[in-house]
Amino acid sequence: MTKTPEVTLYTTKGCHLCEKARELVLTVNPDTLIHEVDIAEDDTLMEEYQTWIPVLRRGPLRELVWPFGLLEVNAMLSESGSPHKA
Repeated sequence: MTKTPEVTLYTTKGCHLCEKARELVLTVNPDTLIHEVDIAEDDTLMEEYQTWIPVLRRGPLRELVWPFGLLEVNAMLSESGSPHKA
């Protein structure tokens, strides 16, 4: 039995690149659970990610920072949660 992948998508209102990132994730695996976090609602996240969004995070240490494509998303979703950053 395969566990459904989960990712966090750091985003903000009106971010068209964030919509593209979401589409990439669902193209790779339509069953992926995407937890969207609006960075505008948290000063710390805003400071950390404002120039980097969209950012996909899986687990505590694995991130993809835009630009990324299907190959990178597929690799991230295929991993068991190895601790490294891209």
